[in-house]
Amino acid sequence: MSILSKRIKQRREELGYSQQELATKLGYKSRSTIAKIEGEDNDIPQSKIKIFADALETTPTWLMGWESDPTKLGDNKFMGQNIKNTRLSKGYSLEKLSKLTNRDITYLTKLENGEVEIIVSEIVDIANALGKSVLALVGWEKERTEKEIKEDEKEFALHTYADLLAEYLDEGVKKIINSYYQLNDIGKNEAVERIEELTYIHKYKNQDDDTMDNDNF
Repeated sequence: MSILSKRIKQRREELGYSQQELATKLGYKSRSTIAKIEGEDNDIPQSKIKIFADALETTPTWLMGWESDPTKLGDNKFMGQNIKNTRLSKGYSLEKLSKLTNRDITYLTKLENGEVEIIVSEIVDIANALGKSVLALVGWEKERTEKEIKEDEKEFALHTYADLLAEYLDEGVKKIINSYYQLNDIGKNEAVERIEELTYIHKYKNQDDDTMDNDNF
């Protein structure tokens, strides 16, 4: 069996196509044509290789064995287990995921068991069905917790508010704001206390503030 024949069969099985389904996709009447191509050293015309590659969602150079598939992500068992864990955490059965993604149950089972190559274009629908990004689904991207998301939103809001205020403040205040956001929580509390302490020292206070204080007594 040639590399071309092996890869046509390999890619067909990765996509969960039967020989008849691939034959129909390519315009052949019988599965026997595909069986013959996969089982023997057949010379397929260059024009046909491109058609096969398109039907199998890959490239002619990969089918010919001239390159590794650039769309493949890597450790199939590790990533397959991540996909399975995500599915189970959502409470989805393989049957439900199959209906949501229009993927064969046999293919999904092999995918989760690490028995087929995991390809980005192939699992986009699976990621969407499970509410994950592709990278998070295969375990390449750390999922942020709800607390982390809220903290990021709070930090963004504070920075945005500070930027708006800075348009109307002098350079000294801008420098204070910039320095404040470089501190951790302990440093921020300390900075607030020190600035407040300065307001108790007469020589550091505005004259207008002194007048207001006197009016209040």
